[in-house]
Amino acid sequence: MQYTQAHHTLRGTRRPLLATALSAALVSLACLSNTVHAQSARPYLGVGGGLAHAEIGSDSDTAPGLQLLAGLQFNRNFAVEVSYLSTSNYDAPGTDFSLSSLGAAGLFILPLGLGSRDSWAIFGKLGLSQTSALYEGNDGAATVDDFGLNYGLGVQYAPGRDFTLRLGRDTRPYALGRQSNDVTVTTLSAIFNF
Repeated sequence: MQYTQAHHTLRGTRRPLLATALSAALVSLACLSNTVHAQSARPYLGVGGGLAHAEIGSDSDTAPGLQLLAGLQFNRNFAVEVSYLSTSNYDAPGTDFSLSSLGAAGLFILPLGLGSRDSWAIFGKLGLSQTSALYEGNDGAATVDDFGLNYGLGVQYAPGRDFTLRLGRDTRPYALGRQSNDVTVTTLSAIFNF
């Protein structure tokens, strides 16, 4: 697979912009946490693992993935979160690649009224993400970035006030050469509420 200088130029111009936007989002989350904490907004951190299924042209492959989460739940129906996803290598014809992705999204939560304290809920997720694909082939290595929509669905169970289990599936774009593809991630996450 051949790579042009344009890929490296795009990589250099997008990263500072995304890093600035995500840093602003994290600072905003921290400020919101302090100002609305009295109004029952709760910050949370989470870690999850699962499988990331990537489209590779007309083929596809699945690799293990790790996801880290940080968010703020404003009320029982709405939260915002920042997530980081990293996968192991995919085997594509002529090259191997791995993915890392940084995203920010809003979560729309619907408690199901099951169990004590509405412990079961479903959620929808909508936001933006930047995914970097690190390609390693016979011709060397290159990183290609893609920016786009991050969306997903899932179910969560909160056995207590401070801990939640979440099973989710979300989709993010990534670039394969000049072609944009999707990676769909299914994760089981443990979330710790503060």
